[in-house]
Amino acid sequence: MKGGHNRRSVGTTAEALCLDANVMRKTGALECGRSGNITWKSGDQVTSSVCFTTGNDTLTLTYRTRAGYGNWATVTEHLDVTWSACRYGGTRPYLVCPTCSRPAVKLYVMGQTRCRECHGLVYETQRVSGGQIDRRIDQLQRRADRIKVRLGGEPGMFRFPPKPKGMHKATYERLRDIAWAADCEADDIIADEAERRLASCE
Repeated sequence: MKGGHNRRSVGTTAEALCLDANVMRKTGALECGRSGNITWKSGDQVTSSVCFTTGNDTLTLTYRTRAGYGNWATVTEHLDVTWSACRYGGTRPYLVCPTCSRPAVKLYVMGQTRCRECHGLVYETQRVSGGQIDRRIDQLQRRADRIKVRLGGEPGMFRFPPKPKGMHKATYERLRDIAWAADCEADDIIADEAERRLASCE
């Protein structure tokens, strides 16, 4: 296995190695019987990698890690994969955090593969002002709405518009994935802000 990663303290999700269930689904990595490497790059150079094997709603990861300047150790983790209905039809994959057992779209590899909350990570948006957060949410929602309107739907509609007649399937799926990603990121930011504000009131 190439690469590996050094366990260190990070503050935001942008600084951590991320396993994204949506990306893995799109590349076919979550199909039963698949195996390979997930890599992270800096420019053209591979900086870290994880070997994976996918079973029946399971994902086995193998990678190297170390604490500080200690010896490298090989870690093997077994993750559960669950699926739920999504707003545009079909199903959406989630990776189950081994610590809290909550399903998450993204888990983060930091010596152990865990969700954002269990690793104590925050979104990059939590380091900016409330006005900037609101603008980011609005930007994401507008991006999704523009695509829905382009496909013959309406802004804010819950169910994604069907493929227009004459549009190539690949084009439709690309636009759907862009809108989906924007909606999901906006939902994640909104949920994170609600959680943060609730915690501050306790």
